[in-house]
Amino acid sequence: MMRSSCWRGRVARSFSRAAGSYDALSPVQRGLGKVLLERLPSRQFGAILDLGCGTGRLLEDLACRWPAAKLAGGDIAPGMIVRARERQCLEHATLLVLDALGPLPFPPGSFDLVVSSGMFQWLSWIHGREAALAAVREWAGLLRQGGVVGVAAFGPGTLRELEAAMKKALGAGRSLPSDRFAALDDLARSLSSCLAVRVAEGLVDVREYGSLLEMLRVLKATGVVPSSRVPLIRSRAALERVEAAYLEMFGSVKATYEMFVVTGEKR
Repeated sequence: MMRSSCWRGRVARSFSRAAGSYDALSPVQRGLGKVLLERLPSRQFGAILDLGCGTGRLLEDLACRWPAAKLAGGDIAPGMIVRARERQCLEHATLLVLDALGPLPFPPGSFDLVVSSGMFQWLSWIHGREAALAAVREWAGLLRQGGVVGVAAFGPGTLRELEAAMKKALGAGRSLPSDRFAALDDLARSLSSCLAVRVAEGLVDVREYGSLLEMLRVLKATGVVPSSRVPLIRSRAALERVEAAYLEMFGSVKATYEMFVVTGEKR
């Protein structure tokens, strides 16, 4: 519990600090949200909840697609909620600072659609995979009959090149948050216990960066690393060793983002 509480606070502060730059520096996360939006059913939804809503980009897209829907969003980072409240189309939305692990301030049967994009992996990392999977099953309890849960998240293969280069250059024992992320099969199996799974799809996005320092700065500026400093590699010499290992192993500074989308309908 102590570890969860400590890291919950660090992640919340990290993403709050990143709120101002997040939209400009997060094309991967933006793309993941769009994939989730495309996989949702085309029917009407009257009440929609976005957990881990961040700056409100996906919630804004949902408002455009379902303009008559009642919208709600929640995020662990107060700074993200401040940014979301600045979006004109969300002026009537309910936007709250909350931990998606719960307890959530909504009664059962409140929503037709509950979504989460780019957040579930952090729930898994902070609280553990089993707690995160249990939380998603609780989200299903917020649905009305025929309602839908849609989750898009990053999987354990995310940033695998960085992890391999760090281990080669700096030795064993180095690990990234993605080491504790849940996988597609984990979430699909968990949701199938309470929902009819409609979509369970894995995706991969590979991005190249001009240098290792550029990539680390993007990770820091989007809140991906819960630290106030460029994390994990704390000296110029270490940075140079890791970049050399990166180029030797992969030929360029690239990053694989393993992603998945799962949707389920309340039976």
